[in-house]
Amino acid sequence: MVSLPGFTRIQEASKNTLEYLDKRLQQDFYFKTEFTQLNDILGAGIEVGTNTVLGGRPGSGKSLFGLILALQAAKQVNKEGKPRFNIIYWNWEMTSEQQMLRTFSHFHGKSTQDLKAQYKEDSIKKLLQAKSEEIKNYPIYFSDSLTNIESVHAAIIKMKQAIPGIPIINIFDHSRLILGSDAAEAEEKKLFRLYSMCNTIKKMDCINIVLSQLNRKVEDYIAQTGRYRAPNEADLFGADAAGQFADTIAIMHNPSKYGTIGKEFYMDSEERTKIKTANKLWMEIVKNREGTLGRVVFNVNFAASSITNFSLNG
Repeated sequence: MVSLPGFTRIQEASKNTLEYLDKRLQQDFYFKTEFTQLNDILGAGIEVGTNTVLGGRPGSGKSLFGLILALQAAKQVNKEGKPRFNIIYWNWEMTSEQQMLRTFSHFHGKSTQDLKAQYKEDSIKKLLQAKSEEIKNYPIYFSDSLTNIESVHAAIIKMKQAIPGIPIINIFDHSRLILGSDAAEAEEKKLFRLYSMCNTIKKMDCINIVLSQLNRKVEDYIAQTGRYRAPNEADLFGADAAGQFADTIAIMHNPSKYGTIGKEFYMDSEERTKIKTANKLWMEIVKNREGTLGRVVFNVNFAASSITNFSLNG
């Protein structure tokens, strides 16, 4: 039998696949979020060893959604009571202190402004100190230092070596701010290299969630037609790269941002049921290698850093 470097013979690929399926029988290979509609569309949740691109315009809730996913994952433990995941939240715009303020806001239902203004009160100070003590062992690591793709890759390998056997959830926020190979490197080329790295590390039992900006096509469409439309895959910045590397592409949007346009919007992708847009977020699942496509609606309270399940039945 001829062995060719860089190629996998079908016999070996078949053997590896059966071993993978056997491993799946023994372990839970999914991050089951607390968002039930999202889990249903994805199959069982977000699968270990996959890349997800979460797109959205500024103010659409994608950063808050990423933080909430991190907090949900951090609570999950295995049969031995140990963390199921390590979570690295890569954010090159917000500091770790800003992330924690938003975390306290999420847990206590108060805006970050109110928390800062009221921290002089003993009751608020004790409340935050108690929550800080409660979550101190959450396996979440914030990285807010500007760095390049190679350094990110090396840090993930180092964590896998230091804490073996536990999948890593990487959340890359404000991905366009990651440093390139030099100051002149084009943003799309830099993003392509970031996705390439994600494609490599996902084989190390990583879940990679890349938060991505959208272009302005939706706003242009509204200006030209006076109507609102849901964003699609073509609206992503670097859509070609995302389409090649992502296992799942989800796009968050907020119709209520657009004034009188979109006071009501369709709850389902078949456009059968309309609901009020106030205090709601939409998510379009526009690519899903392992399941179906569809639309998810969430309740949102930005002041309280809250995104929760929505149901017509209340």
